[in-house]
Amino acid sequence: MRKMTFVVAALFAGFVCPALSEGQRSVPAPGDPQAFTETFVKLCREAAPNLKLTIVGPLSLQANTAQGDVSVHLDTIYSACQRDPAGCGPFLTRMVS
Repeated sequence: MRKMTFVVAALFAGFVCPALSEGQRSVPAPGDPQAFTETFVKLCREAAPNLKLTIVGPLSLQANTAQGDVSVHLDTIYSACQRDPAGCGPFLTRMVS
């Protein structure tokens, strides 16, 4: 199975997570890395229930896609949310839509 690594979760979100419905647009800014990771996974699963995601650790995911396994690192998005906590929810929602 081919393995691809994306450093920026935006790439993952664009390829794997479809757009969220309007009812799913409100996302609180998570505080710690594990909560952030769980929030991201929750958003993706709400948008794509059949998506196979596994949390490998804080800020680290594994996705099983038709193209193969994809490792996703959320460090960049998490850092952006730490710099702008008020904008984190909308930013995270945009990333998975």
